[in-house]
Amino acid sequence: MYVVTHAEQAAINEACLNEPEKPYIIAIAVVLSAETTNQHALPCGYCRQWIREFGGDDSLILGAKLNAASDIWQVEVTTLGELLPFSFGPNNLK
Repeated sequence: MYVVTHAEQAAINEACLNEPEKPYIIAIAVVLSAETTNQHALPCGYCRQWIREFGGDDSLILGAKLNAASDIWQVEVTTLGELLPFSFGPNNLK
């Protein structure tokens, strides 16, 4: 059995530990240090579902790529609803 913890999960877990109420994710940023890759710096499917547990279709997802000098050279802006259509979240349990 593998236990996976990605940066997005760690950030959300930290927010949960430091807030008296369940946090709502308004926006989350992911950074990829790879100037030459065609891959977007966006959360994986596992993290998208984790974000969905604490956010909604309107939650902003910012994916930034850094160049060799650690300067942001490309940013992808989308919403969780666009990345995870037909998602299942806490509101589906009511």
